[in-house]
Amino acid sequence: MSSHFELSIAAVGPFVIAVCLASCSSNPSAVRPETSEHAGTAPEKGSAPTEGPAAPAEPMGSSLKGAEIEAWFKRRGAETPGALNLEDSRCETVHAPVPSGQALSCEQHGAIKPWVRLSRRILFDVRDGRTLALVNLTTKVEPFDASNGSGGACEGAVLGLHVQLSTDGKSLTVADDPACGCEQAEKLLEKGTTGNAKAVELQTREVKQACSQRGAYVWEAHGYAPAQGE
Repeated sequence: MSSHFELSIAAVGPFVIAVCLASCSSNPSAVRPETSEHAGTAPEKGSAPTEGPAAPAEPMGSSLKGAEIEAWFKRRGAETPGALNLEDSRCETVHAPVPSGQALSCEQHGAIKPWVRLSRRILFDVRDGRTLALVNLTTKVEPFDASNGSGGACEGAVLGLHVQLSTDGKSLTVADDPACGCEQAEKLLEKGTTGNAKAVELQTREVKQACSQRGAYVWEAHGYAPAQGE
């Protein structure tokens, strides 16, 4: 993703391990969903050992906003990532094969002004007071000017993708939104109706990068990676 993306987090690797959020990388990663277990559960078999007792956690599937997001990180001895806008972000506790058994899946928004708006799905873990980004995937590409949007079922978006975690958190898939998938986005951009030439150029680039993320992912030690053969 473009270095103009409005996330100010520095990354150690392309969206895999970060103290803060990195600017866009073409390498996909992943996310994770539900379960109704409680915090402090023992690590899953095969996951890395936990140093000391597991951090207390909210019930799986809890929706967190604002100060609740900040509290989730603080309880684990870390600061909220700087570019995770607490007023804008919506997060959910999810089950993942991390030492504590729980990660935080957040939707984050940004823009390449004044041409493109982007939404991303990021999965966070905290270990030893260090914030890790286990996955960072583009889920939506929109014109910066809403009046140039596609409308209809896409709600103005050029592209929509769904990130779905398995119930055990060991795999995930990235797939087209049926109404706003990659094929529809390509046709829409060919019409050139989503903005001026520069806007269409950047939207096309971001759509191509996002569509390259589609497929299955599996857990690999510190994050998710494309499954072999995908």
